[in-house]
Amino acid sequence: ALQDEGELAKAITKYDEAIRVEPNCYEAHYNKGNALQKLGRLKEAISCFQNAVKINANSSEAFFNLANVQMELKEVSTAILNYDNAININKEYSSAYWNKSLALLLTGNFDESRSASSIVNFYALIGSGIALVSDVIIKFIKPKNIKLAKLLYE
Repeated sequence: ALQDEGELAKAITKYDEAIRVEPNCYEAHYNKGNALQKLGRLKEAISCFQNAVKINANSSEAFFNLANVQMELKEVSTAILNYDNAININKEYSSAYWNKSLALLLTGNFDESRSASSIVNFYALIGSGIALVSDVIIKFIKPKNIKLAKLLYE
């Protein structure tokens, strides 16, 4: 409730209290990570998401959020591994496929990026249909345009 109301500092204090009472409280670590990420405290957020996945190794959301924070810190290779972790848990996690595809673009791995993008398109057709744009992006960003891809990301 506090986090939803924008009271992030108060929410973090409550999550810390919950963690003191129950150190293995997945929700407290996960929600604290989200609050810290919103505040731009990315290193601390990573620690919270890492704790969350240690407690619940089946949380695709925690792996996904961990990867997103790693991307913000330009830890692209590690982020790709955690997008894979999220995808291995939830094969239909289209946002994880999409973000992995963008991360792969930044590494210059265009073939694998196209493959991940194709999966996004498949799930988008099943679900919301919003990710068809990915195919256009993959076609637009060729190896000679990697600088453009990096500019789009940064």
